[in-house]
Amino acid sequence: MLSVLVASGVAVTKCDGRRRAFWVGFFLTVLTAGLDGRSPFGLPWAERLLNAYGMRQNLPNGYLNHTYIFLKSTIDAAVLLLVGTVMGFLGALVFGSNRQAK
Repeated sequence: MLSVLVASGVAVTKCDGRRRAFWVGFFLTVLTAGLDGRSPFGLPWAERLLNAYGMRQNLPNGYLNHTYIFLKSTIDAAVLLLVGTVMGFLGALVFGSNRQAK
């Protein structure tokens, strides 16, 4: 996620117009929602989905289930990237509407 954040930050500085507006929206979303490493949106459905397939976070004897943690982190990252993309498109849409209004 850090490399996605850095790459989108570089894109903000290198692009212009609608592309810059997209990358600003994407960058700000990933920066604010995804930097702390925890699930930004909770996603209780992801935990229920993984539990339905027989995966639990804690195994007997206090061991952690690494497959569960990997899959949960992947789902969290995919949702964050999807929300970042939507916010980027909203930024580009607002940029386009402001340009047409002037």
